[in-house]
Parts: sequence; structure tokens; C-alpha cells
Amino acid sequence: MKFRTSGKAKVGDSLVVIGHPTGLPTTAAARTRARAEAEHKELINQFETFEGVRLGTKDLILEAVDNEYLSEIEHETLGYLNQTPRQMIEHLLTRGGALDFADTKDLLADRDSDWNVTKNPQIYFNRVEKAMKGLLQKGITSDLNERRDIALFQFKATGEFDPAVREWEAKPAAQKTWANIKTCISSEYAKENKQNKLSAKHFKANAVQEQAEATEELIATLTEAHT
Repeated sequence: MKFRTSGKAKVGDSLVVIGHPTGLPTTAAARTRARAEAEHKELINQFETFEGVRLGTKDLILEAVDNEYLSEIEHETLGYLNQTPRQMIEHLLTRGGALDFADTKDLLADRDSDWNVTKNPQIYFNRVEKAMKGLLQKGITSDLNERRDIALFQFKATGEFDPAVREWEAKPAAQKTWANIKTCISSEYAKENKQNKLSAKHFKANAVQEQAEATEELIATLTEAHT
């Protein structure tokens, strides 16, 4: 089938022609013509989706890294219009530079920093794991058993999760893993947080009830005195 074209682009390994299908005999059945037009419309939709993803990926790359890392391939007039996301990533991999000692120091600080007990422990775990991945790129490995023990120490130091700590210490050694301590602490924190919210809600309800009763008593006393 031929197409009346106004442009073309490649999506994956397929050539998408932007325009309108032509070459259909004037005597072609309406069903045949409708099917051809639907197929062509689908090709256009695929191309527009591809273009949207491509441009969106480039925007994400530009937001994620400093401009200086990509300035070498930035065109004076077109900017990054003539660059594909793959080309931009390949440039970053070859020219972006490796982690230096300052980056390593920051990553070590993130990995070894204490858990802020006022915040969800999942934030702590995410920070630690992100730092460990960054250090691994530098060839620095982290002992997961050590990470587990540090997390348990901080968890235990709060004094608020003693039953959970005792349950953890009673587990078989094979179950005392970094993955399991994350689950243990996060689930216990969520449970305690929920209970605290329920207690606060119950306390507020009681306070309101007590205030209402006190108000009624005051009104009754004033009424009696007035009478």
C-alpha cells in the first residue's frame, strides 16, 4: 500500500510514514478503506508516542545532571535537538567522570549517618542503600551484616520497640539478614505509629467529652445560683 507522505520517521526498526494512505482503488469497499485508514492512524499514534518518550527521556537526563557534563555535545543553535537519549547517556558514561574522593566521603557519611527516630525508618534504609550503590561504583563494598547490626543498635536504643527487639534476637541466625531487619523495623514502626495515632485520637475524644461535661456542670451551677 502506498502513502501520501508529509514526512517519515523510524520507530525501533520500523519506518513510520506520516501522511495519508493512498493507492486504494476508488472502487475499494468501505470496510477495506476503513481498515487501511485505521492501520495508518495506529502507525501515526505509535510514532507520536515514541517521540513523546524520546523527548521526555532527554528532559529527564538534562534535569538529572549538571549542564557542564553535556556541554560538549550541545549544538550552538539546536541545543540537544540533534542528540538522542542513547547518545547523551553514552557521552555521560565516557566523559562524565568518575567518583572522586569528595564524592566518596559524602557517600560514606550518608551510609554511616544515624537514623532520625522521628522519621520513617524507610527513609534511613533508602539513604543507606543508595550510598552503598554509589560506593560500589568506586569499588568500595559494604558489609550487610555490619549494616544490619548498626540498624538494630539504633532501633534498640530508642527503647520503644523492646518486644520487637526480643523477637528479632530469638530468630535463627540464618534469618537475621539485612533484608529482614528492614522489614522488621519498618513494620514495627508502622504499627507503633498507627497505635500512637489511635491513642491520640482516643485522647482527643475523651478530652472533648470531658470538656462538654464540665461545660454542662458549669451551666447547671450558674443556672441554680441565678434561680
